Amino acid sequence: MINRVKKKLENTELELKVLYIDNHGNGISFSNKIEFLIPGALRDEIVLAKPMKTINKKVYCKLTKVKSPSDSRIRVDCKKFIICGGCDFRQVNNAWLKDWKLQKLIQKTDSLNIQKKILPMTTSKKNSRRRATFSAHFQNGQFNIGFISKFGEIVVDLQTCKILEKDLLHLYRQLQYNLKKSINKNIYFKIQINLVHNGSDIVFDLPKGSYKEIFKIDNLISDLIPLNVLRVSFKEGKRIFSFPLHGQVRNKLGVLNNKTIFSFPPPGGFLQPTKSGETEIIKYVLSAIKGSKKVADLFCGSGTLSIPISENAEIICVDSNIDSLSGLKNGLKFYNKIDKNKVFHQNLLRTPLLSEVLKKMDSIVINPPAKGAFKQVKEIIKSSVKIVVYVSCNINSFERDAIILLNNGYELEWLKPIDQFPNTNHLEIVSKFNMVN
Repeated sequence: MINRVKKKLENTELELKVLYIDNHGNGISFSNKIEFLIPGALRDEIVLAKPMKTINKKVYCKLTKVKSPSDSRIRVDCKKFIICGGCDFRQVNNAWLKDWKLQKLIQKTDSLNIQKKILPMTTSKKNSRRRATFSAHFQNGQFNIGFISKFGEIVVDLQTCKILEKDLLHLYRQLQYNLKKSINKNIYFKIQINLVHNGSDIVFDLPKGSYKEIFKIDNLISDLIPLNVLRVSFKEGKRIFSFPLHGQVRNKLGVLNNKTIFSFPPPGGFLQPTKSGETEIIKYVLSAIKGSKKVADLFCGSGTLSIPISENAEIICVDSNIDSLSGLKNGLKFYNKIDKNKVFHQNLLRTPLLSEVLKKMDSIVINPPAKGAFKQVKEIIKSSVKIVVYVSCNINSFERDAIILLNNGYELEWLKPIDQFPNTNHLEIVSKFNMVN
């Protein structure tokens, strides 16, 4: 039925009343028992919207006109807003968005009764995003690079992007102008770029074919070297071929014990999206475990938290990504700490680290993917470790796992919201739980 309705409504505009904004930032309206999602629309607005596609029996619409605007609406500062898919909000001011995210956090954690323990939110500044994955398309001599549109498989140009860090935006522009002369054949692919210390790290993610067939490698590398690209890699399925261009790829984490510390991410390795957000997360994690001599870092990645923690404690590091663990080992070796600490390759979502190991720790730091760590938290409560620091990028899975901790002798001391995606619906949190019973 929904597809028949959608087809009937194609190329038409609907007048809709927005009832509320969902957790993804979409304006929500109902008509004839059909739910309409309208990105960019605000509560109580009357809008004109064009149906574009269906998602889970909901009609996804493109906002074409605001007939009756909300008092909260401001002038949009980006012509590509909504179209490119990079932002959910640019039609409201920062205070409105901060309050919306805080209220969403409070509502989602209502069952935990922790509202009085939520600390003030920290928000990253505009043009501070230091990593991005771009879609690229080369077809008959024409080359496009950008984000995929919310309304179709269209690559949207990002020349005037308001969220990307200036050096990342500069590199994007250079690729846009120069990359096509190094491509041999028609192809869709992804380009992942991380800004790191003194340069950038690039991965070309190829869905099929060999990088040797797709690119003129000598031309490509010659173009990348002047752009201060430290390493270029080509991903073919599960295989990665890397070429170092300018020394070692390092991510500066800060200064501890009067020395600058770095992590060593692998090609395409995960970095926190903003430098300021990463600094805040490290600061609150270290504060939470202060005085601990033995720490477990679960879902440790390449060591964003492990390496700072290892400055003052022995640490067990566990992750399922072998490449990230290789980067972590490089970091521990660099600081002569590899013999004092343990690194395990283990999928904690399937096979959690057992309580027999965890109970020997003074603190546990857990930073799981968006789906959370239900099985691992079950082992944590068996261990009765005094301090648990939970870093999360998903409020829903955090709530589920936090309930387990709170129902088994733990008490939340504080929760710190950190907004590294200020124009989106995303929010990250760092929280500290203490064993009290």
